[in-house]
Amino acid sequence: MNINRFETVRPRLYSLAVLSATLLLFIPISSSFAANETISSDTKEEMFQESHTKKSAFKAQDRSESKKQKHTNTTITLKQLGLLQLAAHDLFNVDRDTETDTENGKLDLSTLLDYGSDNIALGGEPRNRENIILFTVAKEYGEKYEGYLERGYSTDRAYKKLIKKYHQELKGVYKAVFGEKLPKARPGSVTMTENLALRTIHDLLPGRISVDGQEFVTVDASLIGKALSKKELRVKSSELDGHLDQEFLDVIITIPPDTIMHISLLERDSSFADQFDTEHSFEHFMKELEDGMYNADEDVMHYIRSLFAKGLYVE
Repeated sequence: MNINRFETVRPRLYSLAVLSATLLLFIPISSSFAANETISSDTKEEMFQESHTKKSAFKAQDRSESKKQKHTNTTITLKQLGLLQLAAHDLFNVDRDTETDTENGKLDLSTLLDYGSDNIALGGEPRNRENIILFTVAKEYGEKYEGYLERGYSTDRAYKKLIKKYHQELKGVYKAVFGEKLPKARPGSVTMTENLALRTIHDLLPGRISVDGQEFVTVDASLIGKALSKKELRVKSSELDGHLDQEFLDVIITIPPDTIMHISLLERDSSFADQFDTEHSFEHFMKELEDGMYNADEDVMHYIRSLFAKGLYVE
């Protein structure tokens, strides 16, 4: 398994790949006057305006406080998370040994379609088979493409139809995770800092997962090649909180016959920043997520927004 799903780990290093982010108050306002006191119409108007202004201010404050109280940490369905992971593989495939990226930085489903026709229904690129959440979504897309061909579509028409579905679903996922609309497509080369920013979606990975009524560590090797049911795909991911689930801090990899390795996904992400001299550290990006959401004015969103704009520019 590839512990870091944005990179390729050579077989000589690992034999398995491990799963390489309101309260409403009414405050009465009253004035008391002597029974025989006369109030001019101008004074009444001024009093009304003052009262109305104060009430409006109170309501605005209450709405703001209410919104804060209703805020919950970002979470999405496992199906949405799988699609986001598929997009990550579509954008990047970095070999840490050679420091080369064999992907093209485009959201064009090359990760699914460029690994031989026999592999399309199996999720395409081998990395896509080693994570049950990702594999389920990749397999669904592969089968959808094969279904178009069986219905007599040309490869070009099938591809265009699949890409349309892919980008349409990405719109919903992007909005759900990042809290804004997909950016407009523009040309440009993706960067390693953008890669690092997107790695923060590891925050959403659940440490444990239920499959066929049984609980497994999400990166359990016995789940490789298996798929989740529609019901299981509706289960929520981990909450965004700026921290990885404990299970990813010490992933145990067994290499037959008797080699055991311990790998930390957090260490892999953190060292990526050092290796590729990115503009920010992984810790900096994760710190920005401790409030449970991606905020539009933060550094991590600057790079993610830029990355998707470039990725959507498919010629």
